[in-house]
Amino acid sequence: MKKPMRRLTVILLAVLLAFVGVYGGFCIYTINTRYPAAPLVEYSLGDTVEVNGFSLRAEELTILSEEEMKAQYGADSSSYEGIGSVWYLLVTCTFENKSNEEERLPLAQMQLMSFPDTFAIQYESCAAVNGVQSIKEISALPIGETAKIVFPVAISERMLPSSKCGEEAIRSAEYRLILTNYPERQEIVLSS
Repeated sequence: MKKPMRRLTVILLAVLLAFVGVYGGFCIYTINTRYPAAPLVEYSLGDTVEVNGFSLRAEELTILSEEEMKAQYGADSSSYEGIGSVWYLLVTCTFENKSNEEERLPLAQMQLMSFPDTFAIQYESCAAVNGVQSIKEISALPIGETAKIVFPVAISERMLPSSKCGEEAIRSAEYRLILTNYPERQEIVLSS
């Protein structure tokens, strides 16, 4: 009597697992069909990208030491005390407002990433706007106007993978500006 009960339990368990497998496969297929992976569109320095009513052109990536940043922009790095040497990545971008109203710059939708290892910091402020050198916030751009903005991103040696550290690793990394929340993945390759 025990053998038929055990056999029935094994058969019911196999049927249940087969059902769960088929249903799981169906759900995965449905989700992938409804929400396909966003295609990657790559741009280079100097290319123009359309971003939510703006045209954006990344023109230059500069890497400055802490001392060079302080001398050039008066940046105070006190918030980075105790985390080792700090370098600044400066991305110079030109935005043009092509919409019919004053628009907020899509800075929150931009991230600087390094490859193949990743150390990313969201932009917090600007080092210069239209050539005026000062760390300041900028939020909106009037209709038809253009702004040339320099974004600073601080990188500490402690943020680097343990296998790579120091100035050489920071200067040799490939950097990309990632534009998020769009139908496709837009990435601007800033360095080779």
